[in-house]
Amino acid sequence: MTYINNTLEITNLYKKYNGATYFSLENINMNFTPGIYGILGANGAGKSTLFNILSGIIDQTSGQVLFNGNDISLNIENFKGHIGYMPQNQTLYPNYSIKRFLYYIASIKGINRKEIDKEIDRVLKVTELVDIKDRRISSLSGGMKQRLLISQALLADPDILILDEPTAGLDPKQRIIIRNFLSKISKEKIVLISTHVVSDIEHISKEIVIIKKGKLILKDTPDKILSKFENISYESEIDSLDTPYFLENYNVSQMQIRANGNNYIKICGDFPKPIEYKSYKFKKSNTNLEDVYLYLFEGGD
Repeated sequence: MTYINNTLEITNLYKKYNGATYFSLENINMNFTPGIYGILGANGAGKSTLFNILSGIIDQTSGQVLFNGNDISLNIENFKGHIGYMPQNQTLYPNYSIKRFLYYIASIKGINRKEIDKEIDRVLKVTELVDIKDRRISSLSGGMKQRLLISQALLADPDILILDEPTAGLDPKQRIIIRNFLSKISKEKIVLISTHVVSDIEHISKEIVIIKKGKLILKDTPDKILSKFENISYESEIDSLDTPYFLENYNVSQMQIRANGNNYIKICGDFPKPIEYKSYKFKKSNTNLEDVYLYLFEGGD
C-alpha cells in the first residue's frame, strides 16, 4: 500500500466540542510527507484531538484533511485503511500470546483470513518479535509491549502511522531501541509521534510540530528551530542562596550543585538582570529543543 510520494495536508482545521466555549484546535495548517514528525504540546494542547480527527474517530468542526489531494471526509472508511494508530492507553490481553493478539487485531482490520498469518509474520519481523511470537503478553517487558502495540499499528501496511507516547514508561535503553526502530520504518511512511519527552524525537524527526492551546505555533526542522532560538539560553554559577530567586523568576532548564556549594544553572529567556549588588557572569549557552519547548510553554513569545 505504501507509496513514497504520499502527502497529508491539513487546511484551516477547527474543532470545537459540543458545549465548549473555545476551540480545541484553531486554524491548523500543516503538510506532511514521508518521515517522522514530533508533535509536542502540554496536556490539553490539542494533540489528542488532532490525532482523533486524523484517525477518523471524530469529525472536525470545519476545515479539510486531504490525503494525496483527496478530502478524507468523503470516504472516511477508505482513509482508515491507510492509517495505523497506536493510542497511549490500549487494552492488552495478558493471557493472549503475541500472535493471538495480532490475529485478533488483524481480524478487526478486515485483513483477508488467508493473508493474516503472512501479514503477522511480516510485522513481527519488522518489530523483531518473531522469535517470541508465542509468548504470553503478561510475560513481556515494557519495551516488548510497546513494540507489540507498534506491530498492531503496522498491520495492513498503512501509509500513515500515528503513535501516541510510544516510549511512555520505558527505561533509557528501551527508548533508544524504539527510537532506532521508528527511524528505520519512517523512510516511506508518514510517522506522527506525540510525546512529552523531547529527547525521544530530537534527533530522528524530519520536523518538530509544537501546538499550544489548540494553535500551531511552530513547525520546522530541528536545525532551523535551534537556529531561530539560539539566543535564549544562558548559564552561570550562582550562590546557592540565590537559587530560589532564579527558580521563581526565570525558566531554569538545568541546575547542578557544585562541589564548592554553589549551583550551576541554565536559564531560557531574556538575559538575566543583576540581583541587587551581585553581578553574575552569565554567558550564552548552547540551546537544545528542550530549552525551546520550556521557553515557548513558560511565557516565551
